[in-house]
Amino acid sequence: MRYILVSVLSFVIICSGAVSADAQSPEAQRAAILKDNMDMAQRLEDVVSPVLVGSADLCGSYRAQYLGAEFMTQAGVGKSYKDLVAQHYGVGEHPTITIIGKGSPAAGKLKAEDVITAVNGQSLKKGNDGQYALEDEIAKGGALKLTLNRDGAQKNITITPASVCGAKVRLDASDEDKIWAESGKVFVSKGALRKRSSADLASEIKSQLSRYKR
Repeated sequence: MRYILVSVLSFVIICSGAVSADAQSPEAQRAAILKDNMDMAQRLEDVVSPVLVGSADLCGSYRAQYLGAEFMTQAGVGKSYKDLVAQHYGVGEHPTITIIGKGSPAAGKLKAEDVITAVNGQSLKKGNDGQYALEDEIAKGGALKLTLNRDGAQKNITITPASVCGAKVRLDASDEDKIWAESGKVFVSKGALRKRSSADLASEIKSQLSRYKR
């Protein structure tokens, strides 16, 4: 699957990770894994957003467009998680907002469970085609005119993505405490997110991102 810098995370519900042996059913176990992944992704977005927005020249000429919002469709989720993301995060067939970074361009404008149906006057198809079309419009830069459904009502919102460091920051499922740069990305483990303060995380992520300065 392909990903543009919609947010700092390439977040796909592959959903690996440990859960308590007390889980009463496979569905409860999957729900616990999903919640843990989403909680970790939200924390990472909140840490990275101020780093990217506040240090636009961190990677020099290596830039990408940053919205600071994660969205997904059911088409991008494993079969056993489709019902869970719909139930707990409102994810349907059109791109649905699941995560918004603090201080990002999307903060205060988009909300969790907003369903985006059109961008810049272009109606979005269902599934991956709609997601890819939205990503392509974000990648162009400039103001985005979004049409979305929120709580059963249609809204039109304009958001301008920020031009930021083009290196992607990705969540790693490992419980080890580690943050590292590799192949044009920066990986942050769940272990690091659980053990380190936000300030420590931000400092190390910034240091790793700066390796990609051009």
